[in-house]
Amino acid sequence: MKTLHDLVVDKLEQADPAAGAALLRIPLENIDRWLANGRTAPHRLEQWRQILLRAQQSPEGFLDLLRVLRDDSEPAQRLRDFAPFAGVVTREDRHQAAPNAPTISNVPAEFRLGPGPAFGCYCGSRAGIDELNRQSAV
Repeated sequence: MKTLHDLVVDKLEQADPAAGAALLRIPLENIDRWLANGRTAPHRLEQWRQILLRAQQSPEGFLDLLRVLRDDSEPAQRLRDFAPFAGVVTREDRHQAAPNAPTISNVPAEFRLGPGPAFGCYCGSRAGIDELNRQSAV
């Protein structure tokens, strides 16, 4: 199954220049908003800002962004823990990539982070993930 970062790479690679520029504005806006709200690890978000700004400025910078998103090294994985790409990949994109993956509609309430479907995510605890895997195997 593809990761969220794989889906971001796919979407960026397939986008025409205007759509690609619009997609790169989404994480930059997320960074601005998260820093204004006092989000943790501002140094990581600033690293992302620099990577994204370089990606906007040159083809080499764009390729560097794709490399960071694909890199399996520990430093790259640590940086991706603070990735600002929320909103780049749509629900439809995720469903097309993994049509049988758990969604908020089939995640048990005890594993949701919030009171209902507005949160659209589930707790990433090992027990929660194991339970989701058992349910999807049935």
